[in-house]
Order: sequence, then structure tokens, then C-alpha cells
Amino acid sequence: MLKLQNVVKNYGAFSLHCSLELKSGQISALIGQNGAGKSTLLKALLGEVKHSGNLSFIGQNDDKYHQPIIGYVPQYLTFDKDTPISVLDLFVCCKTSMPSWLKPRKKIREDVLESLKRVKVPHLIDRRLGALSGGELQRVLLALALDPIPNILLLDEPV
Repeated sequence: MLKLQNVVKNYGAFSLHCSLELKSGQISALIGQNGAGKSTLLKALLGEVKHSGNLSFIGQNDDKYHQPIIGYVPQYLTFDKDTPISVLDLFVCCKTSMPSWLKPRKKIREDVLESLKRVKVPHLIDRRLGALSGGELQRVLLALALDPIPNILLLDEPV
């Protein structure tokens, strides 16, 4: 379960207040107008923005997770579209300590292919990130967020 108690994030005159409980296996959607704080709330869950209040991740038998595995797909990914980085390079950079310019070992490539198969895009493994369509990039980011399988999956504007 994910439990938020009196989470508050202030941006000048704007203030985000949230309390909620999400049970394991539950699918939930945050719906609101632009600028309402939906992405900010997700970033608070990720620990990327300072806030007040309590966030608790509770596992089976009421065991508190100190570090749950969180998968996250951002609204957009900012990068130079001319950078010669492939989908495989992105996974290597995110999942290993190996420099992306070194040829990845066969095992790493196989693992990346399995991740991409989950979202039905294994054919993109050698494609340059800047050459992907918006939907293809979202699938690649989803594959990355699902590796390893997270306790919590956060999708910021997934459609």
C-alpha cells in the first residue's frame, strides 16, 4: 500500500495538499487541469521535490518498505535528438555502471531484448532515440520502468 498523509508542496502562491491510500494491485488515475500538481505529486513520491507530510510504502503483513522499487515513465524525455545514442545504449547507461560507448556484453543485450519484448518493441533495440516516434519512445521508457518489475509503477501522462 502507498499512503500519503497531509503531503504539502508549496510553489509561491500555489499549494498542493494531498492525503490518500492506494492498495496493492489497485490501478488509480490522477485527473485534473494543467498545472494542478499531478506531476509534482509523482515527483514527491519519487523524492525529487521537497514536501512536508508523510509518505509510507507498506508491504505484505504491514511491513514498511524503506526503499520500494518504483518504476517511472515521465511525461516527456528531454534530450538532443541528434545525439547518437541507441535504445540499447539508454538501457546500458541506466542499468549498469558500464560506459555506454563500450560494446555491451551479450547477456546485457539479451536482458534488454526481454524488457523490450514485454512492451512489444524488441525491434527498436538498435534504433537511435532521436529517430523514435513519440509512441515508440513511451514504450521504450515503459520497458525501462518495468526493469526490474517495480513495487509501484508511476506513469505521468501515459497516453
